[in-house]
Amino acid sequence: MTELKPENIGNFQMLSNAYKNAGQNDKAVMVWEDLTRDSNDAKVFMQAATFYKEGNDIEKAIAAMKKAIELEPDNVSYLQAIEGLYISTNKFDEAELVCNKVLTCAKASWQKEWANSELIKIYQKQNKLADLIVKFEKDLEQSPKEITIYKSLVDLYKGNAELDKAAGAYERAIAQGLNDRDTNNKLLDLYERSNKLDKAEIQLKKIIGMAPQENALYERLANLLFKAGKKEDAKRVWNELLAKVGNDARMFSRYGDKLNEWGDVNGAVAQNRKAQALDVKNLSYTIRIADILAGKGDFNAAKKELNDVIAKTTDTRIKQEVERKIKDIEAKLNAPKAALAKPVVAKELKQKPSEKKGFFSIFDAPKTVPVKSAAAVEQKQKLPENKKGFFSIFDVPKQAPAKPTAVAEQKQKSTEKKKGFFSIE
Repeated sequence: MTELKPENIGNFQMLSNAYKNAGQNDKAVMVWEDLTRDSNDAKVFMQAATFYKEGNDIEKAIAAMKKAIELEPDNVSYLQAIEGLYISTNKFDEAELVCNKVLTCAKASWQKEWANSELIKIYQKQNKLADLIVKFEKDLEQSPKEITIYKSLVDLYKGNAELDKAAGAYERAIAQGLNDRDTNNKLLDLYERSNKLDKAEIQLKKIIGMAPQENALYERLANLLFKAGKKEDAKRVWNELLAKVGNDARMFSRYGDKLNEWGDVNGAVAQNRKAQALDVKNLSYTIRIADILAGKGDFNAAKKELNDVIAKTTDTRIKQEVERKIKDIEAKLNAPKAALAKPVVAKELKQKPSEKKGFFSIFDAPKTVPVKSAAAVEQKQKLPENKKGFFSIFDVPKQAPAKPTAVAEQKQKSTEKKKGFFSIE
């Protein structure tokens, strides 16, 4: 086959693979060496490079790619291929030179974006991203309208979690007249991501001005306003959208779902009723109302809505689904309620005042009462006459308790009979 059609590189590839599979690698290599010896076809050298790369002979692969680039210097795919090999062998300077060459000769934005993204990889592997930021900023001084540089700067700043600087890069791009939809969208995303909701609102309104026909933008604005705590403004935007789209039942239902998400169950039900009125045959809106009511815990009302669907539908599949929902609701309605344990009221822990005569209680007394030492009793007996009947916490001595006297023992017995009270006398 290779002899009959030497111009068909695919035949040489199959021959080379056959030799490899037969364990005759030397002959497989010889196929490409013979083919590239006198060839001036860049594709031949690229296929040879692929063969050498698969055989892990990177140096021969690079040499073959260089020859292909020499024959077709403007073929960016060849430059991309050799740059990948340089990175795999940590030849970062050579890889950077290839990227710079692509930036010089690239005719499409995606080629420049690819080169800049590869530069980020190259500098990242060398822990030199700060140097690359400086490089990109200098490049912008020379080419202030090159959007690919702004995008690359944004990627670097986002990687460093510097969202304000990333947004600033897009702001500069827009100021330079690069005011396209994509740049504005990405700036909006950055504002939202960094919780700059006021700026995000202004930016989104600008985008709506650029594409007033996109209804999704109004929904996004309503969500943004609600997130910013402007609930009434969010509802106003939705009402403006509904007026714009006219009698679109699906949009009314979408608004209802959003109201339900915002905690306005009654509003959610009302919007879905409007949707049902606009699209009488589509009973999914009534089913949605039932789901909303069930989610609120109003099972009887939900069951009523579902029974209404069964009465109106002739669709067996819908009827079966609704019946399943009703069974689920009935199971919840008929489920035995767990008996709640009677809460212990603090007052119940305390004895009636009539039972506490002569005792002093702090908090709710412990079950056991500390026995007073004889020293404490003797100290109390020595109190002056004018202190009798008064309680003083300072009169309790701090010494180690002495052996109880008869008076203390009598006091202890009296105290033990009154367990449940706490006395500091």
